[in-house]
Amino acid sequence: MTLKDIFYNKLLELLRCICNKDYIKAYYERNKDKSDIGTFMNYANSLEDYIDIIEKKKIDNDLFVDFEALQNQIVMFRVKYSDYEAHYKTSAEVIICILEKIVQLVQQSDVYDYINNTEEIDVNKFLLFKVDNKLGIENFFYFDSADIDDAVVLITFDSLEELKKIIIQEPNDAKLLTILLEKIEVQLDANFSGQYSLFNARHNGKWERVKAYIELLKVAKGDTIHKNHDIVRNPVVGNTANLKIEKEYQQFSEAIYILSEYNDKKDILDKFLRIYQVIENFMYRKPICMMINSNPGKMFSIREFKALYSKVKESELASLEALIKEVFSINYSATKTFKDEIYDRFRNFICVSVTETQALEGFLPFIGITNSPGGICSLSNVKKGEFDCFLSKLIYMIRCSIVHNKETEYHISHYNYPEPIGYLLNNFLLSCLEEVIFYLIINKEPIITYSVPKLSLF
Repeated sequence: MTLKDIFYNKLLELLRCICNKDYIKAYYERNKDKSDIGTFMNYANSLEDYIDIIEKKKIDNDLFVDFEALQNQIVMFRVKYSDYEAHYKTSAEVIICILEKIVQLVQQSDVYDYINNTEEIDVNKFLLFKVDNKLGIENFFYFDSADIDDAVVLITFDSLEELKKIIIQEPNDAKLLTILLEKIEVQLDANFSGQYSLFNARHNGKWERVKAYIELLKVAKGDTIHKNHDIVRNPVVGNTANLKIEKEYQQFSEAIYILSEYNDKKDILDKFLRIYQVIENFMYRKPICMMINSNPGKMFSIREFKALYSKVKESELASLEALIKEVFSINYSATKTFKDEIYDRFRNFICVSVTETQALEGFLPFIGITNSPGGICSLSNVKKGEFDCFLSKLIYMIRCSIVHNKETEYHISHYNYPEPIGYLLNNFLLSCLEEVIFYLIINKEPIITYSVPKLSLF
């Protein structure tokens, strides 16, 4: 088939389906006593008139261009007579949009070349593949004029208006669009839904290859391909009665700015990494505060500070455990320590949903969190006496699984996103860390607060 053949065949196929005489007759018989049946027949006849007009355009080697009027006529027909069997569905709306874009492109270049091109298009050279697991990319068109064999298209019918907008804005090759047009079926009995990709048939059965190609093309353009897992809420701060201007919080400026970045982020993995930065900052501050606060007025050497930093860096998990243990000893209220409060929240958290808790227990061993024989994790078996160690390791291993990308380790990412971790962060862990951090800063707890305004070093 030539480009002209594909263009007109698809357009005529669409209109003939809508104007199916059996459907029209059946609708007429059911509704012949209604007052507006004459108007229905007028709509049907007007669409049949379009068929005659378009057939003549094809024979005369002319280009049909009046798609706006045709689209309006079809939409009006569909809206007014929604119970008519042959109303076109999603695929047909996209077909009309593609035809309209083809006309726009050939009018900008050379209508004669498109209509009179005698090159036979091998439509079997490309295939339209149904994507089972949708990509993070909704719609994408790539065409290299030097080699059409490398062309690739990704279209998603679930968001029709967005797809139509992309078709009008992005593709700039009428030939590629004509091939895509040929591959989209006219479906009248069900919505054409889901995601599809058009690519060279030599890659049939090798979707992962095509998928990686699309994703690389997309990020090379400066675009994103991942799906964010957003949470939108204010941080849990707790009691702010002790937040006073005279307390002079300027020594926490770095942490405060990281918390600002934390608030700015909406994606749950990004938020966790930001809040871990604050925790990490406190891990380094804690031994320095201990040294300075127990020796007021003393000058310290840079070597002593470097030694403290090295100790934290070499044993990050141990430093985190030490911080959590001290935090847990702080009074949360008149009757509870932070350990009491957070452990109670943990017990409540694991009881909210048996299904979610079981999924979380099934996942945690992948990142090295186990507490029962056979390398399994039982959250109900976490005792209060060991909770500080358990929580520290949980925080640390999640952080490592996000930041590290070793082939031998489980890597948490947007590409490999475990829903149980999202459930844990969103419903327990982030809110606990938020409240701890704000409490320590607002109350200028000694474990993270320098007792002097300036550090004297030599």
